[in-house]
Amino acid sequence: MQSAGGGGHGRDGIAAAAGDRLAIPFRARLALIALGIATTITLASIIVAFASSGLWSVRPVLVSTLMSMAILLPAIASIQWLRRRDHYIDAFSSRPDTEHEQIIVRINVLAVSAGFLGLVAWRNDFDIDYVDTLLVAAAFQLTCWLFLIHIMHRPGQSTVRRIL
Repeated sequence: MQSAGGGGHGRDGIAAAAGDRLAIPFRARLALIALGIATTITLASIIVAFASSGLWSVRPVLVSTLMSMAILLPAIASIQWLRRRDHYIDAFSSRPDTEHEQIIVRINVLAVSAGFLGLVAWRNDFDIDYVDTLLVAAAFQLTCWLFLIHIMHRPGQSTVRRIL
């Protein structure tokens, strides 16, 4: 039995439609899981590199800035996502370009790079050259988090974001 406007859901058309709206699409779930893993990998690489290389005592401002940004930027994006999940799903799915997807891919690629560089630094007794390269990868990843947060707040096309 179909109800008017129920879309074949019968009497429970409204409840089913509400349940569908609350479900997170597969691609969004996959992106969230990947971003969580990326954050964990990068943060673990930074912590191990800082703790083992003695860089904390040499460059405390750099270390504390990177550590706080590695925690705060993903937290800000996550809180925003949780507060307005349906809005972001609609806004991202209706974008005419793939800028948000490109930024998510960059965050994940840089996380893999940070993890690899962390392993290379570990294998080389945390030589400062390897640790510095790891820090550059982490800094680029954090910059990508800033772009993702900016897209979340201003989901329209942006020439400035494209240039940067």
